[in-house]
Amino acid sequence: MPLFTTSFDSDNISLGPCFVYFKGPLDAEFRHVGHTYGGVSVAVTQKSYDLKSDQYGETPVRAVDGGVTCEATVNLTEMTFENLKMMFTTASELGNDTLTFGSPVGTSLVFGELILEPTDGSEIWHIYKAAANFNSAIEIAYTVDKQRVFACKFIAMIDDGRAIGDQLFRLGSGYDQTGQSGSSSGSTSASTSTSRSPSVSASSSPSA
Repeated sequence: MPLFTTSFDSDNISLGPCFVYFKGPLDAEFRHVGHTYGGVSVAVTQKSYDLKSDQYGETPVRAVDGGVTCEATVNLTEMTFENLKMMFTTASELGNDTLTFGSPVGTSLVFGELILEPTDGSEIWHIYKAAANFNSAIEIAYTVDKQRVFACKFIAMIDDGRAIGDQLFRLGSGYDQTGQSGSSSGSTSASTSTSRSPSVSASSSPSA
């Protein structure tokens, strides 16, 4: 017999891909990035600092928050100009079809909002300030026998224009529609305005 009450519900078992939306700093609404191939993954690391004392040696007596890191890897397979702009955050745009590279050190890089919406209706990830491919190689293979897939790794950065406690990302039934919901200088309440799916332009509406 089990020690405690057990509960099993197969409806909570999930499988499936997700829609990926991105909104750059100059975009009016979210853009669907198109097909992915090879999946989308999210890695969250919760760090802590152990506090110790002479009386207990190496045994921790308490732990404090040491920060959270969040990385999302999206395996893109539609090589559009919009996706290339999203991937290469150090590039400058020349016209509507060319990216140029070679900015001075110290140039500000481009951030954007990232939303991952599972197709099975499970929890949505909303990263407020996502930086694409920082300190990581971008590999694009041109071959005759393999579909072209390029991994885009997003790193979540703190958005200190939002409410304290809600400055990195959220995971739940919807995404934050309000944008900046507070300031780092005093507000401690998180925004509660959410929606299940983001508004996207007609030319980039998601398809299953």
